[in-house]
This record gives sequence, structure tokens and C-alpha cells, in this order.
Amino acid sequence: MQRSASRVDASRQAVHHDPSLRVIAVLVALKSLSALAIAVGLELLGPLRMRHWIDSLIGHFHWDPDSKILIWLLAQMNPQSFHLAAAIILAYACVHGAEAWGLWFDQRWASWFGCIGAALYLPVEILALWHRRHWLPATVLLVNVLVVLVLARNIRVLKARRIASASS
Repeated sequence: MQRSASRVDASRQAVHHDPSLRVIAVLVALKSLSALAIAVGLELLGPLRMRHWIDSLIGHFHWDPDSKILIWLLAQMNPQSFHLAAAIILAYACVHGAEAWGLWFDQRWASWFGCIGAALYLPVEILALWHRRHWLPATVLLVNVLVVLVLARNIRVLKARRIASASS
């Protein structure tokens, strides 16, 4: 009986609620909620309203309506593409929602997932900073490096804790 009580105490101590991990979890949750809002917005707005909105932007900003990119963009606006885009964005929101939950509750898989995901952006961010030396790409790069470092540290902490609990 005493052995099972010590396991419960050890499992409660395993979740250490690192404040930096909680900040990352909140940021990932905000990313998830933003994607969810975009997916719902696409479904509610629909291609016809989006075309009208783009037409008004073309007039307001005096863009060339014969621009190849605008012609291509308007040609892509149909119900099927909107449903597909909304489904993809919804899947993105669900994945990041699960990641946020996992980070909040200090799950090792979530730290791995977040660390790898954030690390994949680093080469692109370095390239962006290389081409445009500005505070915004530098800040994005810095934040992502910090996220990778915090999550990598958390992976090491959780591994050490797992090894310690297995040996006791």
C-alpha cells in the first residue's frame, strides 16, 4: 500500500509546471484558436464575399486588376477550394490545440513535437533575416530559438526524471 502511495506522490511531482513551458503552451493555444477562427471565417465568408472583398481592396489600393497573381487568386475562389482550405486549417488548429494541451500538462511527446516543429522554421527565419535585416525577422528568430531551447531542456528534464523514477 505504501509503495502505491509513493507512486502517486512521484507522479504528482513529475508535472513540474515550468512557467516558460506554460507561456509556450499559451502561445501555441493562441495559434490554434487563430487558425480555428480563420477556418470558421472561410466557411462563413465563402468565395463570393471574398471575391467582393478582394475587388474592393483592388480599388482601394489601386492594384492592377490584370495582375497574374490576382487573376490566379480569384480563379481559385470556389466552394470546393474554400472547403478544402478550411479543412486543412482546421486540422492545423487541432494539431496545435493538442500540442498546447500536451505542453500545458508537461507531456514529453508535446515537447518533442514542439521542438521539432519550431526547429524546422529556423532555416527559413535565418534566410529571411539574411535577406531583410530588420527587427521583426530578428525577433521571430530569437523567439523561435528560445522555444527550441526551452523545449529541448524540458525533454532532458523529463528524461532524467523518468530514469530517476525507474531506478527507484
